[in-house]
Amino acid sequence: MKNHNHLKHLPRVAILMGMLTLAGCVIEPPTTLYTGYPSRSKIPLKVALNITDELCESKDTSKTIAIGAAVASNACVLARSTFTDVMEITNGKPVPSMVDAILTTKVAYFNRTTGASASGEFIIAIKLEWTLSKPDGNIIWVDTISAQGSGSGHTSPNGMLQNALFLGLSKSQSTMYSSRAIRQFTKRKYPDVAIADPPLPIGVITDPKVMKLCAALGSSDRGKVQNALTSLRKPEYSAAVPEILPLLLNADDHVIRDACRTLAVIANKDVIPYIEPLLKDKRSAVRKDAQKAIDKLRAKL
Repeated sequence: MKNHNHLKHLPRVAILMGMLTLAGCVIEPPTTLYTGYPSRSKIPLKVALNITDELCESKDTSKTIAIGAAVASNACVLARSTFTDVMEITNGKPVPSMVDAILTTKVAYFNRTTGASASGEFIIAIKLEWTLSKPDGNIIWVDTISAQGSGSGHTSPNGMLQNALFLGLSKSQSTMYSSRAIRQFTKRKYPDVAIADPPLPIGVITDPKVMKLCAALGSSDRGKVQNALTSLRKPEYSAAVPEILPLLLNADDHVIRDACRTLAVIANKDVIPYIEPLLKDKRSAVRKDAQKAIDKLRAKL
């Protein structure tokens, strides 16, 4: 009789090989530029966007993922979506005499962690540091924005990275708009120019019912999460959108699909870049619901 004891180890070996593949796979920074910034009046400043060698050469802590070029390209889009007049300079030179301020960004932190198993939590985290300074070097405003993409071993690592970067960019622009220091500087520079009211910071929810439902989104109970997503599926609950976006990278395909369905109802076209990575998901049901959500969002005015 043949000894088949070695067969009982195959599932364990398969899981291990899957984890090694995920841990060693090549993760490509997104080539798609994030353009989902809200349509609103720009800050009336003439800004020089400072693209540094340090930024362009940025990599993760293991020095395997070159994120710098993607951040630099997206910084240009963000700046032009935020300020009325933008020009680019390299390594702080030359400083044009007509600019009001210089905007510089750097990758303060960029790391990925792998789960203990294929069903564990995989995380890609990034921190973007932004500095707005006067041409003479005096700082007007500085802040560091954190964002992350997470999922399981079944989640596309490229999708996790794109979502982390896009969320960081979205939060960065919202923070700039809400910055009291930037608004005060602009008002002193151009006292006769009207400045639009700042938006509510991302994640600020004032409705107690929505607060309670959003709290349930962090539950480890899939049923509770799905029930909360269903209850949030009303247009007037749009404030919950930032709380739902991370669920697009949940390990559970049922949660992902419900998140897509809810976003299709309460969100606008701005969230499409967050959903698009799911079109390449290995699970056909996820791809189907992602495409339906995108189609509904694109149909909105």
